[in-house]
Amino acid sequence: MKKYLLFLYLLFIMLMPLFAIPRDIVCFIRFYNQRIYYAGDTVIIRVELYNNSPYNFSFQVTDPKHFNTTFVLRDITGRELRDKYKFTRKTAFAQPIFFRNMTIQPGEVFAFNIRLNDVLDLSEAGVYFVHLEFFPNLHDNRSIKSNVLTLNIRPSFGVNEIQRIIDQRTGEILRRARKAPDEVVRFTIHALQNSEFDKFFLYLDLENIMLQSQDRRERHSRLSEEGRRRHLEEFRQMLIRAMQADHRTAPPEAIIYRPTSYNIIKTWHTDRYAEVIVMKEFRYAQLIAVREYTYKLRRDDGIWIIYDYTVLNRGVRRN
Repeated sequence: MKKYLLFLYLLFIMLMPLFAIPRDIVCFIRFYNQRIYYAGDTVIIRVELYNNSPYNFSFQVTDPKHFNTTFVLRDITGRELRDKYKFTRKTAFAQPIFFRNMTIQPGEVFAFNIRLNDVLDLSEAGVYFVHLEFFPNLHDNRSIKSNVLTLNIRPSFGVNEIQRIIDQRTGEILRRARKAPDEVVRFTIHALQNSEFDKFFLYLDLENIMLQSQDRRERHSRLSEEGRRRHLEEFRQMLIRAMQADHRTAPPEAIIYRPTSYNIIKTWHTDRYAEVIVMKEFRYAQLIAVREYTYKLRRDDGIWIIYDYTVLNRGVRRN
């Protein structure tokens, strides 16, 4: 009897790899339309299934793909947010599900997109962590877990935000336009020189610029969503007060120093990112300070946004 049980145990150990999903089958997810997300925006996830094994990998694919997948969304406290939509609930009911058999060979990848809004409620602002479980076979619960994405959803514009982006001279609502990277930088510097604060902030990712400071970043991470909004507004108001006082050499941010003159000397960009190098002159009583600014931009929905910058001192000369 003992020999028979030992034989069954060894047989199970030998056959177990045949029923398990190979470790070299990797599920990777990323944002297909990555940009700044606001509450209610469409979020599309790109799902990529890689076969890094030396063998063919076969599985079943449904249409829609929601029957193959389960998304898990957690907030910063670790609390899981349940879906509120029909596709994931459908899997709990007895119903016909149409599928096809799919095989990916070694080195191949199978990819598809899923609209995250179809399976999860993204109507509330906050920081979330999302990962996917991919089920290769519909008749069992074996799954492949993906990497984890951080999803930052910002509040939608309300009345106060709209009021802040009105052109004070014309009374018209300011809207971001599709400008080239160097035109965005020129627009921003020109607004700074003319004390047009709303125009100055129009193409800035102010939160990202604020979080370049380690102290601000650590404080920001400990705040609630409402606290983060207040923290960002405090930073914005601090910059406005500093610009009104015409600070040039003191904190908080060198991006608000008004140049006497400037010259854009170089621009380069890819489809997603750009850098614009600007040489600025600052006139003081007897000296002219020269500084090189490098503005870093990214393109969100066709709009170039300044998300970071660096400054190098290039010397002084007598006025």
